[in-house]
Amino acid sequence: MNIYIILSILIVLLGSLIGLLLFYPLSILIQTVKTALSLTNQKFRCILDKNKPTTPQDLISFFVYLSKKAWREGVLSLEEDDGIFRLYDQYTYNGLILSIDGIDPKIIEDVLSSKLFSNQTQQRKIDAVFQHTTILLNIMGVLAFFISTILIFQFEPETITFKSNLTLVLIGPLLGLLLTFFVIYPIRNRLQCRMDIETLFKIISKDAILLIQTGYNPRILEQKLMSYINEDDVTAFEKVKNERRSEIEQRTEISKNSCTEPGEIENYSIEPKNSKDLDEFRIQPARELKFEDLARLDGRALQIIFKYVDYNDLAIAIRSMSEVFRNKIFNNVSTLRAEMMKEEEEKMGNIDYDSIQYSQSKILYCCKNVGRKG
Repeated sequence: MNIYIILSILIVLLGSLIGLLLFYPLSILIQTVKTALSLTNQKFRCILDKNKPTTPQDLISFFVYLSKKAWREGVLSLEEDDGIFRLYDQYTYNGLILSIDGIDPKIIEDVLSSKLFSNQTQQRKIDAVFQHTTILLNIMGVLAFFISTILIFQFEPETITFKSNLTLVLIGPLLGLLLTFFVIYPIRNRLQCRMDIETLFKIISKDAILLIQTGYNPRILEQKLMSYINEDDVTAFEKVKNERRSEIEQRTEISKNSCTEPGEIENYSIEPKNSKDLDEFRIQPARELKFEDLARLDGRALQIIFKYVDYNDLAIAIRSMSEVFRNKIFNNVSTLRAEMMKEEEEKMGNIDYDSIQYSQSKILYCCKNVGRKG
């Protein structure tokens, strides 16, 4: 192979690599290479993970299913649902776990927004690497042309050799253009499309998680999330929903009247299946409500009440209660929340009777308010 061809290739490739090392730390370049290589395995991962949502329509359909289950059985029921392990990424899974643990919605929104911003920052860095690579390839191609031309004028003065070698100096610019248009641009465009989809998935997941935790009607949630997809994809979404409806109804035993109409969102109430539990607090005002009466509520009713209760007060209030009562309380909060409450109890040490009574009265006040609101 002609020495000028080898020289042009080395200048283009090594020059571009050295330029990237000067612009970016090695960790960013390694991450960019891994991300580019992952494109080749993306198809195979989708084949292996057939149960995972791979399109926005799939993800919306999945969140509608979770919303209906949370609407009927409470958010805590999602903790035991194996469906959350089919999620697209760790971002969505962590957000659902925070929601199940009863973390304040504003905190969940801040956490998910911070992760989304961090992910978008990483994506911009990777895209910038590809952008600078295209610039460096073309610059090094032009540089290789000038260096090769100068060497030919200096060391190849013969006319025949000069003419034959002059065409070879164009290898540098040509190589830079070929790598730019047939390697870098296609990879960059595919990465950009995948990053856009990932960002859309995270935005949909964030809104869905917050809507599920705040108890929105599943139909309202569905309409809200469908605003993120194109009108042409709505038909495809309806098709996917119809295909999965039989499977979802079989798994969750969804009744046709489990949700209210979209227009009733302002007046909806999160009633337990057995609404007589909370009604009993309303219709017997003459009887003084006692903390022990919470033991007569079903799990759904307790979960509704716990949405408005400070868990530190709850940990104090159950200190003097029986083990059966305490177990019922722990069974109706998330596993992580139950562990945190037990840790708080250990840290508190001995608590005076007045503090326990005060915490119990605060919880009973929440019960009465929930009962009045219906």
